[in-house]
Amino acid sequence: MLDNTPAQKTMQVYMFGRLRLVVDDLEITSDINRSLKLWNVLCYLIINRDRLIPQSEFIDIFWDDEDKSNPANALKTLISRIRTQLEPIFPQNLNPIISGRSAYRFNPNIKCVLDIEEFEELYKNALNTNIDITQKAEFYKKALCLYKGELLPRISTENWVIPLAVRYSNMYLEAVKSYASILYNLGHYEQINNICSKANIFAPLDEGINIWLIRSMLKLGNVLGALKHYQSAIDLLYKNLGVKPSDEFRELYKQILEKGQNTESDLDTLQNELKEHCNQDGVFMCDYSFFKDIYCLESRRNMRNGNCIHIALITISLRESNNPKILNNAMDNMKDVLNKSLRKDDVVSRYSASQYVIMLPSANFEDATMVINRVIKMFNKINRNKLDIKYKIQPMF
Repeated sequence: MLDNTPAQKTMQVYMFGRLRLVVDDLEITSDINRSLKLWNVLCYLIINRDRLIPQSEFIDIFWDDEDKSNPANALKTLISRIRTQLEPIFPQNLNPIISGRSAYRFNPNIKCVLDIEEFEELYKNALNTNIDITQKAEFYKKALCLYKGELLPRISTENWVIPLAVRYSNMYLEAVKSYASILYNLGHYEQINNICSKANIFAPLDEGINIWLIRSMLKLGNVLGALKHYQSAIDLLYKNLGVKPSDEFRELYKQILEKGQNTESDLDTLQNELKEHCNQDGVFMCDYSFFKDIYCLESRRNMRNGNCIHIALITISLRESNNPKILNNAMDNMKDVLNKSLRKDDVVSRYSASQYVIMLPSANFEDATMVINRVIKMFNKINRNKLDIKYKIQPMF
């Protein structure tokens, strides 16, 4: 029966991060019951509280083919359990879930205030082109305060939750980047660092978040932190997405190096700093953006004195699997081999998720071929996975 009880209560519903239901000073969380289906159905009822939900809709969504012996009765029992679970926060005369003809609905006389809906409203308000920057910033700030993490993490793999979780996650990341852009123009770099550090925990592979975080570090003078985060982010992108970072992201590497050199120093200090940097063992490993600068420098020098320089590209591919973990391990092994087998004046950079590019100064084609074959032979001794390794060698243009 439909419940005609007049509105008596307001329930605050927090779905970002841990599920929490709050009425007055009383609170229920998803920690008190391990039944995922119970919270699944309850959240579905709350989000769709503006309509009666047919029994058949619940059965299609929450009972698979192997669990349909008596789904209608199972649903009725589950609704009863949900009502019992909610008893501590509602008075006896206020039934939180009402029923119609083979349908259920969250009681419309209970006002539900959802964090996800407040978040979306604030986000949309910030997109309004008719408001000034100060108002936009305020809307973004309030929206970001509401985001406590992934939508309904305990049931995040449910088919009905996934599109909602993706939608709100995308809104959150866009809000962070838009707000960071506003703060950057205002010179509020500490705030950028705070909001992007938090966002980076939720979305470590989002390139835009990483870019704003590194920019804020540079503005705050944390050059070492910026460098470490850049290297970590590049590694994550290669290993998890198998893609090359954008030119905008790689350009940050030059900015980091320039920022580190923009402090005044006497020549003795500078020489000691350079000497310390040059005393590193093994081949010279660098980011690809820096590799391109070295290439340009060597190309100019080569035009003047005619040195013999060759460029090699090593590509690793899997024969029988597309498992990125196997490829990542192989790339790590190849990096170790290159570091141990090449000379200090050789230059190596990771070019893509499966490729290394190598500069071999003072090496003719035969020497370069011999070097790369030696690298591959050493690699094959330590790597047991079924891999194909190809290489190309060309003189520097």
